[in-house]
Amino acid sequence: MFIKWTVIVCLVEFHSTLGVHLPDIPWNSSNSIFRTDNQDHIIEVNKDNPEYEYDTINIDCPRYPNHTSKELMETFIIYNVPKSDYDSCNITNPWDVHMIVVCDKPLSNRYHRITF
Repeated sequence: MFIKWTVIVCLVEFHSTLGVHLPDIPWNSSNSIFRTDNQDHIIEVNKDNPEYEYDTINIDCPRYPNHTSKELMETFIIYNVPKSDYDSCNITNPWDVHMIVVCDKPLSNRYHRITF
């Protein structure tokens, strides 16, 4: 039993040294990072990280009380696209697009951790 707990503790300590956990992002339309006039929304990841250390961030999906009307609930899908497609706001090759986060359960408390 002692060996089992030692391994678990070592894994937890090892995991905590890999990169930085960046601040969570509430992914909803009321978050100021989504305003078009906001120019202060860039988060640098893996800055000065040694090789094989990756930063993580949690995307917090919108959550609503049970009595909220469905029309007022936000749901989202977040895709990873090539930078050129992002810059042009146009998908050139659908095979290069990858769904990475699905926020489709607005009555549940959910988040998705992304590792960069």
